[in-house]
Amino acid sequence: MQVSHLLESFTLPAILYVLVLPLVSCSSHGEISEGSSHKNIKENVHKLSPQMTNYVAIHGLLLWVSMGFLMPVGILTIRMANKEEGGRRVKVLFYLHAILQILAVLLATVGAVMSIKNFENSFNNNHQRLGLALYGAIWMQALIGFFRPPSKTFADCSQMASHDHHHHDHDHDHDHDHHHHHHDHDHDHSHNTSATSWVGADGRVYHSHDGLAPHSHEPIYSPGFFSRRAQPLVNRDFNERAFTVGIGGPVGTGKTALMLGLCQLLREKYSLAAVTNDIFTKEDGEFLVKHGALPEERIRAVETGGCPHAAIREDISINLGPLEELSRLYKTDILLCESGGDNLAANFSRELADYIIYIIDVSGGDKIPRKGGPGITQADLLVINKTDLAPAVGADLGVMERDALRMRDGGPFVFAQVKHGHGVEEIVNHIIQAWEAATGNKRK
Repeated sequence: MQVSHLLESFTLPAILYVLVLPLVSCSSHGEISEGSSHKNIKENVHKLSPQMTNYVAIHGLLLWVSMGFLMPVGILTIRMANKEEGGRRVKVLFYLHAILQILAVLLATVGAVMSIKNFENSFNNNHQRLGLALYGAIWMQALIGFFRPPSKTFADCSQMASHDHHHHDHDHDHDHDHHHHHHDHDHDHSHNTSATSWVGADGRVYHSHDGLAPHSHEPIYSPGFFSRRAQPLVNRDFNERAFTVGIGGPVGTGKTALMLGLCQLLREKYSLAAVTNDIFTKEDGEFLVKHGALPEERIRAVETGGCPHAAIREDISINLGPLEELSRLYKTDILLCESGGDNLAANFSRELADYIIYIIDVSGGDKIPRKGGPGITQADLLVINKTDLAPAVGADLGVMERDALRMRDGGPFVFAQVKHGHGVEEIVNHIIQAWEAATGNKRK
């Protein structure tokens, strides 16, 4: 940041100095040169060859295109992008701005190389000094852009996160069932001596509850984009761990019901196993066993003991172990991994899930899709469940469809009533298509 400010403060005076110096020099010698100007003009007329004339014309054209066209247009595009609220248009404008600025610098560099190679550059006249100043301005802008940090540096984020951690009451939309388990997760960290936080080697702020695995609540400044989401790992060994489907979403949206529905539709043709996550119980795993989703030995229930998102993103070992064991024991084709109920900021790590499903429901209102969050914007498939409740809560499914398409850059989503089986077959088709693409196998 200091380098950026130094360059910015140095650029304008330096350019003005180069521009003004020759003018001052000319004025001091004006009287001397005035009397003999007409004589010198006749004596110093340079006859340019056609080739040199072309060089001069090309040089002037390059400089005009760089400084007079590309750079102003690039500035206009970034101004336009700043007025946009988000989405694909902002990305297009940003990349257009970057391309225009890069082209401006490259063309100016070509002009400078041509000047040095073909012209006599003694820098003893106004034209050459002016050209030098313009080239300096272009490259100084490039250096400023290179050294300028993002609007929020990691250091700023760390400071904000550490301050926020010790001053708020943890009311960051954790929708999981803390109060039902008497965990009282809306405590103030400043009064909990067992809760610690620190800055890791990567610059992120981590914290732990009661000695649990460290995880991060670092602020997220953007929900991300579907088109730029993390892609599945390439060349992963599916013999070590089968193709894994991660199912996440807030509490009560229907994750476990979807697990049951998927098992019922897939178990006849595919070898399956399932892992469920709860905070302090094994209730979701017991639900699957009770309803005969799979044989009991193919179901593992994991107690995360803390924020559920830590077990699917920051420290996935608590889930990787059971998944790899089940894959090895039963030669599974597909593994299902259900996250504990969490907030809209939760999402699976690609180290854990090859295909990510995020499920929300209509009971929260039609505002949920546009609230965003990595789960909504970056999951491979968004499921909007319990559509039959829309009339009861006054939710407009048309609004939810519009917002889901906008927030996900047109990425796939499914309206469903999982409890009644509506939409589950479509979800299965998405999973099998991804399974075929990842493993090279054909559907059974």
